[in-house]
Amino acid sequence: MEIPAIFAAAGADGGLLAIAPADGMCVPSPGCPAVPFGDAAGRLPRTEGREPAVVADWTSLAAGGFDERVVKSMRVRGRDVWFMTWVADADDLMDAFNTTADTVLAPYHSMDGRDAMEDIVSMSDSVIPAVFVRSGSALSRGRAPSGIRETLDILDGIGFGRTCVVDADSSVTPYEWGRILESFPSCIPFVADPSITEGFRDVVAPLRRPSRV
Repeated sequence: MEIPAIFAAAGADGGLLAIAPADGMCVPSPGCPAVPFGDAAGRLPRTEGREPAVVADWTSLAAGGFDERVVKSMRVRGRDVWFMTWVADADDLMDAFNTTADTVLAPYHSMDGRDAMEDIVSMSDSVIPAVFVRSGSALSRGRAPSGIRETLDILDGIGFGRTCVVDADSSVTPYEWGRILESFPSCIPFVADPSITEGFRDVVAPLRRPSRV
């Protein structure tokens, strides 16, 4: 199943915006266009059941700390919301779940070490750690980047049943995706181009802007 993702950011006027990543990228960069969040949410494909949609809190992720402005304003109808935001510890997790979120995607590099991760996994089985990858390596808080599968193995050992790999700069090769699928079949790729992740049950990809005619 392809799961659409919207990157949400707090606007200067207090409104909520949706930022569209550039073509070929799965996360925003400076200068990416923005539209009102409601317009983007209204373009989510209709489904028969409450299939998931990801809302990524770009305000918090870009700042490196939890910011409540996005979580207070986001509204998505007819979908289960997978909310990605900065989660350093159990307190941040509680704030994230104090919303319409059904599942929380917590960046691996945001969590305050192994003790915090163990607290988080003990609180809820609806938390999916998200490993951000740049230049082919997994980002890690306070440590040098490490191997993707090595990081997924750490998370598996802590007890997380599902994981997500966010290919932030499209640097994960098809070969590496194949190795990830072989070792971690429940992993959820978050990519610009879902076609390179064949075989995974679920894949997250940004909701793209409508093509101009």
